[in-house]
Amino acid sequence: MKHLPFKSNLLPKFHVVEQRVGDFSFFPRSDQLRQLLRALNITFHAGLPDRIARVDHRATDFQKIEKHDAALMFCNQFNAAREDDLRLQVLTDKDLVARISIVQQIIEHTPKGQLHRFKFYGGDDFFTDIYLNGKGIAFSGHAVARFFERVPNPVGTNLTCLFEVIFGSPAVAMHCGSSLAFVYDYERSVIALPVREQEKEFIFATCLSINEINRLEPILPPPVFNMHYDPEYTEPVIRNWDVIEQVKLLFKSWQRKVQLPPPEKTEIDEMSWHKFAHKISDLLKRCGYGEGSRFQFLDNIPGPCTMRLPSGK
Repeated sequence: MKHLPFKSNLLPKFHVVEQRVGDFSFFPRSDQLRQLLRALNITFHAGLPDRIARVDHRATDFQKIEKHDAALMFCNQFNAAREDDLRLQVLTDKDLVARISIVQQIIEHTPKGQLHRFKFYGGDDFFTDIYLNGKGIAFSGHAVARFFERVPNPVGTNLTCLFEVIFGSPAVAMHCGSSLAFVYDYERSVIALPVREQEKEFIFATCLSINEINRLEPILPPPVFNMHYDPEYTEPVIRNWDVIEQVKLLFKSWQRKVQLPPPEKTEIDEMSWHKFAHKISDLLKRCGYGEGSRFQFLDNIPGPCTMRLPSGK
């Protein structure tokens, strides 16, 4: 059973503990989430410029983009491989305001192996599952192990990188060999995760890199999948992204057989959180974002996937 010191000066003697209930284990324990998140939010906001730290539902779209990028880097860069095994994920609430969320890892121990599910705690008013077209999402232990084995990532960041791609990108379905798989762009290459669709959830069965994807076939017209917070799902009347174009891009990437690159250090790896946080606005403006930019949910469905448009687009 996990019992690890919390990596924070705010709670120097606090331990993050796993909870076992029957065939299920929960990490961290549910009754620890509020205290852990409070400490993480203090650290997150302490490094931010005041104008970003104060962003709430009244802010402009550009201000929300600033906070989203700040939270994204705090979770996926500066806290990607925590020694206490906590994993963080940026999620936008229904007002499109980014929140730091703690990923609660829920493992079901079955005779056929482990099933991994994940729930996201961004506050008592935002403790959410993520659904895919009205169904839950689970990963077999085999899928998690194969992602770790086949997808190069810096040491300790595997789960963070898995969450980033699965919960941060639209799920594009194709035929992969004899299975239906969700295919994702990954470091200018592609990965595919074959799925088993059951009555109440999709189970990711394994993970394939470019080396294991022997046959990939687009489905035309492509089925469209949305990730969302509410258990109930209604297909949108209007979509705000080009699904067919995304299928084409992923298929061409697979045809090019680009290998997944080894992890590389970047300039950000040498920065403190405070130093980087004060560069966010300038970096966004260099990319064409500013007041007048637009920020919205993919297909206008509240969930983990968002899209943005630069000023004037």
